[in-house]
Amino acid sequence: MAMPIKTGRRDVEGLARLHHLSWFRTVHCNSVLAQKNRTFLRARKAIQQNMIALEMSLIGLPLNFGLKVGMISRDRFEAHTQELADGNPMLETSTAPMLRARASLLQELVGLKKRVR
Repeated sequence: MAMPIKTGRRDVEGLARLHHLSWFRTVHCNSVLAQKNRTFLRARKAIQQNMIALEMSLIGLPLNFGLKVGMISRDRFEAHTQELADGNPMLETSTAPMLRARASLLQELVGLKKRVR
């Protein structure tokens, strides 16, 4: 049950007495700048998590065909995945949209990193 907002003179005096008796504590609120920074950081983390999940799916797809992506840098990931998919029409059609989505996420991640800095 929500309490009504106290605006009357006696209500204000009663609230002042309650405050004087230490029934209330001061509350810390983050600044607007801190809230903006937190928003950027949460957005960046969400994009990072989605990109990692997409990469894990891209690593798992070729395994059904006996192919392994292996340890590879993030820069060569797309080219190596494309090399593995070449020649297999099923693998090509399933990895192409995922690679485009990964490229888009990577581009957005770079933009958010610049804004955070």
